[in-house]
Amino acid sequence: MVTLLILLQFAWTNTPAIGSIFSISGFVQIVSTDRDVPPSQAVNGRTIYSDDIIRTAKDSFCKIIYNDRTTLVIVDPSSEIKLSDSQLSRNIHLHFGGMYLKNARANRKKSFIFTKSSQIKLKPVELWMAVSEDGGDEVHIIKHNLEVFNLHQNKKMKIVSGNVVYSYKDGFFETIKSNLDELPSYLFNSQLLSLHDKKKPEEFKIQEINYRSHDLIPLFGLGRWREKTIIEPSGFGMDLLVGKMDIGSDTYSKIGVYPRYNTRNFNLKFNLDGYLLSGNSSIDLNKIDDVYDVFDHLSYLQYSSKHRNFLVKIGSIDGISFGHGNLVKEYSNMLDYPRSKKTGVYMFLTTDTRNFSVDLFTASLRDFNEGGGVVGLHGSMFLSEYFPLTIGLGFVRDFNQFASVKDFISDENILNKNFSRGITAWEIDFTMDVYHNFLFDIYVYGELVGVWFPETHYYIREETTIETESCFPGYSFPCSIFRDGTWGINFPGVWVKYHHWWEFKFAFNLNSALHIPQYFGTTYDYERVRYTQYQSPSENPYADDAKDMLMEYALEDGDIVSEEVPFLLPKDIHSMTDHSQIKFPSLGYSFEAVYHFKKLVDANCSFSLFKDYTDSNSDSFYNYHLSLALQDNVLEYVSEAKVYYTQFFTNAPFDNEIYHENMLRGVKLGFKIIKSISIVVDYHDVFYDKEPDGIVDLVRTGGIDLKLNF
Repeated sequence: MVTLLILLQFAWTNTPAIGSIFSISGFVQIVSTDRDVPPSQAVNGRTIYSDDIIRTAKDSFCKIIYNDRTTLVIVDPSSEIKLSDSQLSRNIHLHFGGMYLKNARANRKKSFIFTKSSQIKLKPVELWMAVSEDGGDEVHIIKHNLEVFNLHQNKKMKIVSGNVVYSYKDGFFETIKSNLDELPSYLFNSQLLSLHDKKKPEEFKIQEINYRSHDLIPLFGLGRWREKTIIEPSGFGMDLLVGKMDIGSDTYSKIGVYPRYNTRNFNLKFNLDGYLLSGNSSIDLNKIDDVYDVFDHLSYLQYSSKHRNFLVKIGSIDGISFGHGNLVKEYSNMLDYPRSKKTGVYMFLTTDTRNFSVDLFTASLRDFNEGGGVVGLHGSMFLSEYFPLTIGLGFVRDFNQFASVKDFISDENILNKNFSRGITAWEIDFTMDVYHNFLFDIYVYGELVGVWFPETHYYIREETTIETESCFPGYSFPCSIFRDGTWGINFPGVWVKYHHWWEFKFAFNLNSALHIPQYFGTTYDYERVRYTQYQSPSENPYADDAKDMLMEYALEDGDIVSEEVPFLLPKDIHSMTDHSQIKFPSLGYSFEAVYHFKKLVDANCSFSLFKDYTDSNSDSFYNYHLSLALQDNVLEYVSEAKVYYTQFFTNAPFDNEIYHENMLRGVKLGFKIIKSISIVVDYHDVFYDKEPDGIVDLVRTGGIDLKLNF
C-alpha cells in the first residue's frame, strides 16, 4: 500500500497541475493518461493535470481555469478534450463536441488547439468552436483575431473577429460572417466568462444559465428557404442599385437605395426603390396613396430579446410553416415584388427553457385593417426530457378570401360585387424523440388537419364508398353529397437527421373527400379566389344544390347548363369546376429531403402524392417543391444563387402547356465583380388571370441590376 502511494505521488509530481475545475453541471469524467490512475468523476475544485482528458455527458458542462489565470475553457455537453501543458507551450486537443475558450494577453506560452482537421494558433482571443466526429471544425471568433491552419490543404487563414471559419478534413476551408444567435446562450453571461471571478466555485452554477440541455423541441415558424433577415455588422449600412426590369410586357428602369441599421437586438432596413416607366407601361409601381403604401417600402423592422426567446418583425413574411406542413407550408406574402407589395407581422415567443413556444403572423396589415387578411397562430409544448414528446396546436383564419382581389383584377364591375367569405382551419401535431447519437437524430411524427367551410359544399357522387352507406343510409347513386369541412391525417411519419446537414421525412396520408393538403401553401395568395367561366356539362337532377352554391359567387346571371357563366370562386369551390379535386377519400404519402450546410448551401426536395383509393385509374394529385440556394464563397465569383420550382395540389405536374395559379418558379444569380460590387440577375414567374378571361397567364418578372454594398 505504501509502495502504491509512493508510485502515485511520483506520477502526480511528474505530471504538473495546470488548472482546476471552477464549476460543473451534470456528470463530468476526468481520465488520466497514467493508467495507474483510475477515471474519476469531476467535482468543484478538482485539480487538472497536464494530459488529463475531460469528458462531459449529454446534459453536462465543465468550466476550467488555468492556474496562471490566463486561459479559461468551458466544455459543452457531449464533448471530449485533452489539456497538455509544458513550460513553453499550451496545447488543447478537442476530440469532439464543443467548447468556449478565452486566452488572455498575459499568457506568454505558445498556445494551440488541435483537431483532426486543423491547427489553431492562439493569441489573445475569445472563441467558441464545435468539432464533429468525422473531422469538421466550426470556429467562431468572438473577440480579436485568429490563425487557422487546414491540414488537408496545408493552408493558413487569418480570421478576424465576428467571422466563423469552417475547416474540414476533406479540405473544405471557408469563412463567412458569424451569427451569434446560433451560439450557446451562456456566451452572453459576462460573469461566467470572467477569468478573475472571486466567488467560490460552489456558488457559481452553470445550470443557472439560460440553457435547455436536452434542447429537443423542433422550432416551427419562419421556414428554411425564406429570404432571411440578413444581419450585417452593427451600425449603419447601405446598398445602392441600378438596373432594368421587365414585368410581363412592361419595361422599367430601376433605381434603389436600401439603408439599414443594425444592433444586436434591433434591425431596420428600407426598400427605397423607384421605377421609371419605359414606353406605354400600364402599371405605376411608385404610387403612394396611403400609410400602407409607405409601410410596403419597409423590408424589415425587427426587435429580438437578448437571448432570442422573443422576436417581433414587421415587413415581408416568407416561408412560414406550422407543424409538419400539412396545413401551412412555406406560406409567403411576397411572391411578386415589386408588382405586389404587402407588409405583414410575425412574432415568436418561447420560454427560457424552450419548453413552450408560440408563432403568430398576419400576412397583410392593409387587409387586416379592412376586415380581411390571413392570421395564423401555432403553439408547441415539450412535455419532458424523460418523455420527449412535443405537441403542437395551430389555428389559421382567412377573414376574407376576397380581400386582395384588387391586387390582380382592375375591372370595376368585378370589384363592385364586394364578395366576402372567410375560412377557418385547425391542426394538431406531435413529434416524439426516438433515438439520438453523434450522427443521427430520429423522431416519429404525425399531424391532423381540419378545414371548416363557411357554407355547406355539395358535390355529385356516382358510386358508394365507406363514407356514404353508413353515413347516408337510403341514398341511391348518383346522388348529391354534402360536406361542411374536410380533414387530413399525416401519420405515421419518420424524421431522420444526419450530422445536422441532412434531413429526411416520410409519412403516409389519409384524407377525406374534397380535402386539399397544404391548403395555405406558398402560392395561397394567388389561389384565394380565382376567376373562371364555367358551364355544367349536362342537366343533372342531383346537381341543383351544387349549382346554387356556385351561383352565390356568379358575376352575371345566367343558366350554367345552357351557357358559360363567369364566377369569382374561393379556392376550395373553384376546384369543383376544373376537376382538381378528389371526390373520394384518398391515400398517399409525403417525402422530404433537405441538405443544409450552415448558411452556405440549402437544398430541398419535397414531394407528396394523393390518390382516390377506390379507383386505380383515377388521377393522382401532387404537391412538390424543389429549391437550391447558395450563399457567397461557395462558388468562385458567385455572390448568391437560388433556383426553385413549386406547385401545390395538381394532377398535371410540370405542365408548361396550361398555367396554374398554384405554381411558382424562379432563378436568381449574383456575380461578384469586386468585394462590394456585384451584378444580380433575377427572374421569377407567377401565374394569374390578368384580363380576366378565364385563361391563366404567365407573368414573368426579370431584370439585371448593378449592386453596390456599403
